[in-house]
Amino acid sequence: MTKGYHDRNPVEIATRDEEFEAFFRKAAFEDRQRRDDEYAEAKRKEGVDPEKRDKLRVSEVGYAVGESACSRRFFYEFHGAPRDPMTMEQLVNLGVSSLAGFWVANILARAGRVHKVEVKMDFEPFPISGRLDVLCDPETHRVIEVKAVTTEQFGYLPKQEHFDQPTLYVWAVRRAAAMGQLEPEFLKYTPSVFYVARNARKGQPTHAAYAVPYSEKHALEVLQEMTRVRNIANGDVLPDRPKGFSRSDFPCSYCSMKQHCWSAQENLGLALQQSVEATQKA
Repeated sequence: MTKGYHDRNPVEIATRDEEFEAFFRKAAFEDRQRRDDEYAEAKRKEGVDPEKRDKLRVSEVGYAVGESACSRRFFYEFHGAPRDPMTMEQLVNLGVSSLAGFWVANILARAGRVHKVEVKMDFEPFPISGRLDVLCDPETHRVIEVKAVTTEQFGYLPKQEHFDQPTLYVWAVRRAAAMGQLEPEFLKYTPSVFYVARNARKGQPTHAAYAVPYSEKHALEVLQEMTRVRNIANGDVLPDRPKGFSRSDFPCSYCSMKQHCWSAQENLGLALQQSVEATQKA
C-alpha cells in the first residue's frame, strides 16, 4: 500500500521551491537597480553627474589607507571602467549588514540614546563624503560604527580600517561643534565600533564593542592620505598594481574591478604604456 502524504515525513519529501528562489533573485537584482537609479536621479537633481566620481567615501578608507590600499581600483572607478557584476552573495551580505545597523539603531533609539542615524557629514575641503551609522545622544557621547561580521571573523578583530571610519566621523562632528553648527556637548564625542555576529550559535560570541582612542592628528593623516589617493584616481596616469597583490587572494579577490584589472586586454595596455614611458625616459 502506497503511503499518503500524512503517512510520510514532510521534511523527507519536500523539494526546493526553485520557482520562488528564481523570483526572489530577480526581484533582488531589480531592487538594487531601482536603488541605483534613484541615487543617480537624486545626484542629477543636485546638479551632479552620477557617472562621474569626485570624492572618496569614508567607508572606502580600507581601500585607500593601509595594507589593502589600491589607488588603481579608484582610478578605474573615477574613469568609468566597468565594474564586476554584483553577485547574489554580495546582495545578501549587504542586506544583512544593513539590517544589523537598523537593529542596533532601533535598540538604542528605544533606550533614548540616539540623536540621529545615517547622518551625512561634511569633510570639506577634503574630497571625502560619508554617512555615519549612529550619532548617540550627548549623554552617551559616541559615534558608533556598526559592523556585521561572522563568528569566524571575531578572532581577527578589531581592524584599523574599522577604527578609522568612526574616527573620521568624530573629526567631522567635533569640527561642526567648534564652528557652532552643533551644540558644544558634541566636542566631547568619541568613536566606537560595534561588531554584531550574523551567524552566532549557542556558546559563540554575539557582539563586541571597542572604544577607539581618538586622535585628531591621526584623523587628519588619514584624510590627507585619502585626498592623495583621490587625486591619483582623478589623474591621467594608471597607477601600478600594488606589489604582492594577486588575482585569487584578498583584496583583489573581493575587488569590484577585478575582472577589468586582471583582463588580458588591460594588462596588454599597461605593458604598452610602461614600454612607451621607458622609451621616453631613455
